[in-house]
Amino acid sequence: MDFKLKKTIFVLMTIVLTFIMNPYSFAACNNADGKKVTLSVTGAVYVVAGSTNEYTLTFDPADVDTSGGTFNWTLPNEWSFVGETNAATVSVVVPAEEKKTRQTKGAGGDGKSEKQQFVVCSFDKEGWSGKTDCSASQAVKVVTLSLSSPKGEKVFKMGINPPSMPTNVVIKISVKPEIPGLKYKFVIGDSFEKGHLFFYKDAPSGYDDNLMTINTKWINESSVTLDFTTNICGGCCSNITVFLKKDEDVILTKSFTNRFYVVGDSLSKSVLNNYIDTLSCSNYLKKIIKVVAVQESGGTHFWSGKTDTGTASHVRYPKLAGNKDGGYGVMQLTDSKLVTAETIWNWQKNIDAAMGTISNRYDRAKAYLNTHPDKVTDDMIRLEVYERYNGGLNSHYYYWSSTASKWCSFGYIPCPGGKGHEGHGGTHGYRDYNNDGIKDPDGNPYNLPGVDGENICTYRATRYADQCLDMEE
Repeated sequence: MDFKLKKTIFVLMTIVLTFIMNPYSFAACNNADGKKVTLSVTGAVYVVAGSTNEYTLTFDPADVDTSGGTFNWTLPNEWSFVGETNAATVSVVVPAEEKKTRQTKGAGGDGKSEKQQFVVCSFDKEGWSGKTDCSASQAVKVVTLSLSSPKGEKVFKMGINPPSMPTNVVIKISVKPEIPGLKYKFVIGDSFEKGHLFFYKDAPSGYDDNLMTINTKWINESSVTLDFTTNICGGCCSNITVFLKKDEDVILTKSFTNRFYVVGDSLSKSVLNNYIDTLSCSNYLKKIIKVVAVQESGGTHFWSGKTDTGTASHVRYPKLAGNKDGGYGVMQLTDSKLVTAETIWNWQKNIDAAMGTISNRYDRAKAYLNTHPDKVTDDMIRLEVYERYNGGLNSHYYYWSSTASKWCSFGYIPCPGGKGHEGHGGTHGYRDYNNDGIKDPDGNPYNLPGVDGENICTYRATRYADQCLDMEE
């Protein structure tokens, strides 16, 4: 025979948990054939009030119902007193949308399968009751669970010299009143980046920091200090999931959305220059690298929050030049082959990558100017290197004038404005290819290669190179 579906309405509440001393066991329930059936409920014995927890039903003997089922539980608000033992309403129901299949045998049954929905038993504040002769006894003890650390929006800073991940990221939960014999497991990761530890808003396309979700496994302490991999990467972590186990049974799974950040810190001029001095390149190139670092980023790697060169979506994220294509970090790397999670977050790796580019630009600049080596100076070589680092491999500071039989610069006059690295008046300018201090007419009045169009105030790598030369010590 069929039993009617009983619906239980639950009341939502603030974050409290119910602690049930033992897994549920319901005995002496009559099934449709009049047999006595043992129904046991396995799964967590903690339930988060205000949410729905799902338990698995198993039937014995198995031929009564082999498909199992679920029941839901929440703790009514008026019974939520921390530290007290209370009862709560629970209904064990085979859901209507997943009606159980059983074999009808004997008593007129034809042995075929049929769908059923029924209330197995229910438990209210006074004890077990309902439409069956179930009997069981359980106590409900209310406790609170809170995340003590980290607090929301907490910022942890990396080490700078040498670059290193923070060692003070502590995850700690508090269970009140205390329950002896608990084991804990913490899973830390970003809720948006599935499988990853951090979300980095400024990341370029194809970004992969290789920092996966941290899983502490089971430990005996309610806190853990995170041990990051050797990868130097940061960002925002927005999800901490805690698992509690007692007597080898998982009794609770709870997720917290307390966000915390791993960011960089200030990079001093002395630390920057001392590292550059250790690079395996000539002193000549080291001089160029130091100048480029200051010209590109002001000589620091992580954004201070001030309106200086570069910006970022969070204070002490790596400097970003306006957009995700504009350059990252102290050397403002733009080449997709060089822009990786490592070079974005590790300022030393950022410089290492730029050193290769600068060395390449130096070799190309020398080869270019050596096509007419007479009267080529060191200043000319460095200007050509600065130009090519900023403007690209095929950008030139000088062109050979067959008429004058000498190297001539692609001259520019600054736009009206200030003298900063960014914006008009800094590295912006008008063409002045005869170097008379007057803006050239539109078009190509001097018949130079690659020159055409309106002469407008726009970014000029040659102005960038001029500023680099002025910065040299």
